[in-house]
Amino acid sequence: VSVATGAVFQVNNSAQTHNLNISGNLTNDGTVTMWRAAGQTVDVAIYGSTISGNGTYNINNLIFGGGATTWSSTSTINMYGNFTNNTSTSFTATAGSFYWSQATAQSIGGTSPSTIFNSLTIGNNNGCQVSLGASIQTNGLLTINTNNAAGGYFDINGNTLTINGAYTLSNGRIRSTSGTAATANLILSG
Repeated sequence: VSVATGAVFQVNNSAQTHNLNISGNLTNDGTVTMWRAAGQTVDVAIYGSTISGNGTYNINNLIFGGGATTWSSTSTINMYGNFTNNTSTSFTATAGSFYWSQATAQSIGGTSPSTIFNSLTIGNNNGCQVSLGASIQTNGLLTINTNNAAGGYFDINGNTLTINGAYTLSNGRIRSTSGTAATANLILSG
């Protein structure tokens, strides 16, 4: 799927939820909007190996399957739902930033042995709640701004969070509500 500069690929303006399966690669130099409001969403499943382009992304639930997948887009990916990596080997974002800002419970998980983000932002000082369902790694900037007073958190949930780049903890918290001290790991090497 290719979205050209200036083009818009978006969910219909009606109260429906759809699924979009992309069997090949995705190149976005325009705007991909798969979330407009609650009830106006598209869950996107990508089974290709390359996501590229520098367009705008507004995504509800995002699922990766198939083999190794590389995300080389330099864009910010605005996430309104869950991120699921079910690739057989790995998901690696070499550029761009994934951004969760909703004040609802969301998750990052899947069955893949490797999920690597370039940059990751959790929260917009609004009570954002994101939980890990699998171990992840960040190589760029990790920003946590969940607003503890509003009930926000980033829960590593007994998984391993490896931070290889810089990190900013601003009015936010990282916690682990399941597992034990021996199973929940925070590795800082950036």
